[in-house]
Amino acid sequence: MSADSMERGAAITQGVESRDVASLLKAAAHPDRLRILEVLLESRMNGLVALTITDIACRTELSRFSASRHLALLANAQLVGCAIEAAVASTGCASIASRRSKTGSSISRRR
Repeated sequence: MSADSMERGAAITQGVESRDVASLLKAAAHPDRLRILEVLLESRMNGLVALTITDIACRTELSRFSASRHLALLANAQLVGCAIEAAVASTGCASIASRRSKTGSSISRRR
């Protein structure tokens, strides 16, 4: 590790308890959560301010339940911000629907 990268790391963690840093790293350490963070960063860079759970699930190929659980962990670690604005009916994602139809499982919806 170079001296420059060590200085940057020290600057990032300056004034932060090592327990806090460990919590952040633990929250981000799952491959699906890293993919969610990547999707959110890409959308921000492309001018999108917010994504729905369905958007995130479609882009990461996770179920909405899994995406929601991962987002809750990321939000608890304060790595992302979440807001509940309204319950919106959605038609879902074609790629998830087609993937599930190939495996024979069905998609059920609550109304």
